[in-house]
Amino acid sequence: MKIFDFILEYDDYIKNINNSSLIKDEKIYNDFKNTIIIEGLIKTYPNDKSLNVILRKFSELKGEIEEDGEIYLEGDFTELSNYLPLINNLGYFISKLTINGNNWIKDFDDNTKPIALFLESKYDVEISIKPSFLYHATPLKNKNSILKYDMIPKSQSKISNHPERIYLTKEYKMVYMFGMTFNEPFIICKIDTNELDIKLYRDVNASSNSYYTMDNIKKENIEIIYNSL
Repeated sequence: MKIFDFILEYDDYIKNINNSSLIKDEKIYNDFKNTIIIEGLIKTYPNDKSLNVILRKFSELKGEIEEDGEIYLEGDFTELSNYLPLINNLGYFISKLTINGNNWIKDFDDNTKPIALFLESKYDVEISIKPSFLYHATPLKNKNSILKYDMIPKSQSKISNHPERIYLTKEYKMVYMFGMTFNEPFIICKIDTNELDIKLYRDVNASSNSYYTMDNIKKENIEIIYNSL
């Protein structure tokens, strides 16, 4: 589908929302309407606002945000297909569900009648409140370049088909274990984010404490706190 066609369909979708009872709160509607379109895809809408939208549309449901950022919903999903369009357009998918409250399954179809389910984001979500400090592990051979030219996203950091990224975490133990996988000397950098103007995203393929940025990290915000040599 061409991006232009996608934008037209998305605009029709927004107009349908405006003419329905989906969102009664003007601020929530305007936020939803302004969801960013990038490369023909809608970025996942923030989980707290997405939950608000879902509960306003489907008042029979109950829900909450889990610690890992997933959305938990419970209620009578007898007609599961009724909920899927909104879930999809908010940028989420059903990661698992239960029909008896005990066993959780990942495979389902329109005839499945769950009593509870979890929603996971399709696309990585920008973090509005950054941790004060983050850690990054990199081979020792990159040390001089980082201290001279800043930390710059490189294609070597890629683990899948996406733009260059710098992977970060707020867990020192996690970054240390990652550094041990290099099979060569490495360093651990501590990044002070308090005065650092970067966009930070939560990586949906990693733990809730893992992030990445596609922006340069200034050398003034970097402190090398470990050298494996």
